[in-house]
Amino acid sequence: MDIGKAFTFLFEDEEKIKKLLIGILVSIIPIVQIMAIGYVVELVRNLLDDVEYPLPEWDRFGDYFMDGLKITVGLLVYSIPIILPTCVYGVAAIAVSGGAVNSSEADTVMGVLTFCLACFVILFAFIPLILYPAILARYAETGEFGSVFRIRDLWSFIQQDMGGYGIVLVVSVLAAFFLAPLGLLLCFIGAFFTQWWVLLAMGHLTGQLARNNAEMMA
Repeated sequence: MDIGKAFTFLFEDEEKIKKLLIGILVSIIPIVQIMAIGYVVELVRNLLDDVEYPLPEWDRFGDYFMDGLKITVGLLVYSIPIILPTCVYGVAAIAVSGGAVNSSEADTVMGVLTFCLACFVILFAFIPLILYPAILARYAETGEFGSVFRIRDLWSFIQQDMGGYGIVLVVSVLAAFFLAPLGLLLCFIGAFFTQWWVLLAMGHLTGQLARNNAEMMA
């Protein structure tokens, strides 16, 4: 897996300036930013097809939006184990703070609930994060919304090259934590660029992994 290529490929495209500017703009507009995920799906497809310059054209906004929406909905479904307990906790916290429940014992119970919820959220928050590259790759390969929820297929994809999959996750997390914030040094425009850059790099790594897995299966 070529990690360096994942961070440099976009600069090799002849229309990189235009594509990057559109991508940055799309990625910062609420709701419209869903399209950015669909664009990354197309990047993965281009890598699967071994396109020489895989950075996609911005010529299918509707398709990118629908692909991004399906991935987003899938990730939200995987996040339900976090969302529901958090909502219940919120209702309980409002009841306590509003005096609807007696104080001292309620405060103790809320303290325990807060600790338990924090552990629960931390545990389940990793599920969408870990599955995201597999979801991206399998959806790019099939184009089927159902592929997002086929756990057996997702797990099979992960198992096929667990070392490579681990590289995608580790590099993506490190880039998100260390590279993306560096854009703040260049003001807000720099931050928008580095965030988009990291998203594209993760997509490229995922595409490399998907292509390698497909070649091994051939």
